[in-house]
Amino acid sequence: MQSTQITLHNIRRSPALSARIRDLAERLESHNRDILNIRVAVSHGPAPAKKGGPYAVSLRVRIPGHELVASHESEEDVYIAVREAFLAMRHQLVQAAEAARLARWEAAKGPTEAQP
Repeated sequence: MQSTQITLHNIRRSPALSARIRDLAERLESHNRDILNIRVAVSHGPAPAKKGGPYAVSLRVRIPGHELVASHESEEDVYIAVREAFLAMRHQLVQAAEAARLARWEAAKGPTEAQP
């Protein structure tokens, strides 16, 4: 199980938001079991005349040999920004797992013989 660190900037801590982030972080592990840790930063920019956005979410996921980064901004809702950032990260993790699988397959296949 990976560790998940959540940092909030200019936004009140919400048990529901923290629970949603932790749930999505746990789901990422199903796409790549090698996750070492996940750092999530959620920020709320100044919105002088209205309630709501802009919200920005940044994710940093460490896997052996790599640190993957994904982010998303939403003017509407912090949960939309969270969802979209995690979807982008899921895509990167699937690609990283596929690249690692291919590298293992190539290594197991051994060196190729030179063509005459």
